[in-house]
Amino acid sequence: MKTHKFGASVMDIGVGAFVAANAFASSDAKYKNLLLSVPKLFKKVFPLLVVGFIRWASTAGTGYHVDPTEYGIHWNFFMSLAIVHTVSITIIRNFSRTRPGFLALIVLVTYEIALRKLDLYNLVFGPDRSSFFLANKEGILGSIGLTALYLLYVELGRIILPKIKSNESILKDVTGLCLLFWLLVIFLHSIGIEPSRRLSNLGYVVWIAAMAMSFLLFCTIGEIARVRMRVSQPRLINDLNRTMLPVFLLANIFTGLVNFSIETHKQTSLTAHFIMIIYLLFVSTVAWGICRNEKLLRFVRSLFGGPPRAKTADVSISALPFSSKSNVFPSN
Repeated sequence: MKTHKFGASVMDIGVGAFVAANAFASSDAKYKNLLLSVPKLFKKVFPLLVVGFIRWASTAGTGYHVDPTEYGIHWNFFMSLAIVHTVSITIIRNFSRTRPGFLALIVLVTYEIALRKLDLYNLVFGPDRSSFFLANKEGILGSIGLTALYLLYVELGRIILPKIKSNESILKDVTGLCLLFWLLVIFLHSIGIEPSRRLSNLGYVVWIAAMAMSFLLFCTIGEIARVRMRVSQPRLINDLNRTMLPVFLLANIFTGLVNFSIETHKQTSLTAHFIMIIYLLFVSTVAWGICRNEKLLRFVRSLFGGPPRAKTADVSISALPFSSKSNVFPSN
């Protein structure tokens, strides 16, 4: 289960890893000095806002239980994605001469100081939800930390993606970054800065940075082994990389339907495993089906991720969920 104040669990990884992965593979990680177009940015973010509103309306209208300590009463995952994407792109392209990593440091340090000096820790963990801000304090304030995480992984993408494109080895780079982030996690723990998903504070951002880089390291090692063993790349991995957001949306709907249909905590292990098998088959089939239908794929990409990209030669770790072929945030 997710932590409610400080600490880290597997359930706390989701939103942070999602933001890091897509910042790493974003347009701003691949190209520098892109121009900011407000109409285009709004057009790409608008579907996320619509989905966020629909999710809030559907859960509120049906009485579906939502833990307010996740994002708040009205806020949700998709609203955070929309805000993070909008703010991050605006910052990067308005300060194009400044490295995103430095911008991330400014945002993160300023936010951490504000959390402590303005006593925002107690504000977020307190019971008061009397205004819109207080009702959604986790989602609103947490978006600041997630923005810093996005900026950081754009910087890392600019370092690593060119090497992937030119088929250079990234094993040393990823290993070094992984060790660096884990040392920072240990250091922050030693001085009392623990990760908090609800705050997306300094501890959480560094922990997610370490976890995401660990994922990339494991995938890199696996890809090296796959290439040396001459094992073909599974097509389903590419299909899931190209359809992450629509598959995620449908997976959420499927989860909601299951929770509405049965009392999950009362089911046997056999029933739970059967449901999970059906769930995995469902999401895999959706990804496979979208990628087999060119018109549907074009529609999905135009709605969630811009026009379909031209096919390019495979690179050494093209199967990674952090690869340049994976982009859930809209491209601009």
